[in-house]
Amino acid sequence: MSLRFNQIDQIYMAEIGAGRANWDRHASTVHKRFVTCESNGMNQQETYDNLVEWLVTTADVHRVTAEALIAYFIQKCEVFYAAT
Repeated sequence: MSLRFNQIDQIYMAEIGAGRANWDRHASTVHKRFVTCESNGMNQQETYDNLVEWLVTTADVHRVTAEALIAYFIQKCEVFYAAT
């Protein structure tokens, strides 16, 4: 996953630099969706699955793409709380 993360990060940062992506808006949107899942009592796997399905539906992307992007945001934004 590390190589995929680095590739996504490079592409995404280039898109931000070119003005075609907005980090704050995207990160905030993913986080809000995470909070909604958490409020509904979902565990991490259920939340991940929900976020992937949400991205597939709203962005009209392939599931594998959605899985990679959600994993990227989880790692980059630390969406999930640390295990206690």
